[in-house]
Amino acid sequence: MPSVPTRPPTSSRLAPALGLAAACLLLGGIGAYAIDTATSPRPPAGLAGAVALPSTATPSPRAPVAAPRTTAAPRTSQLVDAIAAGPAGSAAPASSAGQPTDPSGRTAHSRQPATTADYASAVFGAVNRARAAQHLPLLVWDARLQQSAHSHNRAMAGSNTLSHQVAAEPPLGSRESSAGVQWTYAAENIGWTTQRSLAGVLDIEARMLTETAPNDAHRRNILSRQAQSLGIDVYYDAVHHRLWLTEDFSGS
Repeated sequence: MPSVPTRPPTSSRLAPALGLAAACLLLGGIGAYAIDTATSPRPPAGLAGAVALPSTATPSPRAPVAAPRTTAAPRTSQLVDAIAAGPAGSAAPASSAGQPTDPSGRTAHSRQPATTADYASAVFGAVNRARAAQHLPLLVWDARLQQSAHSHNRAMAGSNTLSHQVAAEPPLGSRESSAGVQWTYAAENIGWTTQRSLAGVLDIEARMLTETAPNDAHRRNILSRQAQSLGIDVYYDAVHHRLWLTEDFSGS
């Protein structure tokens, strides 16, 4: 009896087809994954700054740019209101100006150069020339008033304060009386300059003389008809690098 060929089992016949299908699915999956990966957003790349610098480093801070500053020119001289007193007694001190410094600086002032006496003499001449121009009597130099002015200059330099009365210092009238001056009229002009020269001191005097009313107290003192005597002192302040000027007037 002829043998009848046997068919492979269904599973055996399906195996190649299933294998092929599986291979197609696998390739399709890989292809889909590749397409999905290619079309999906890429993770952010490092920025230029991050790429250039290690992640642990920080960029050096940029130096701040200072805003433009508008400052006044350094002050080279200063005046305060002049004072004058009549027969009623001592003048009330004017308010002080300037900032006090370490009181220990009082012992550090060097002795005055001899030229400061020449400076005082030059200012005295300027005062009398101004009076002569106004047909006023010339003032007489009084060494006692010069000493009063000198002690006041030292007090101002010691505290670096421009004022007609410094700390516990006596007021103007008492200072002139202590110097031996008998007065019914007393007045005082003061100022300082960092221009430590004759020109600097004469500039202070010129500023006093060119004052205009109503702020012309220094000028009124210089041209006062009650004034008869004058003592002037110019003091070199080696600590604060200034020349201090005091003019003490009196009349009897």
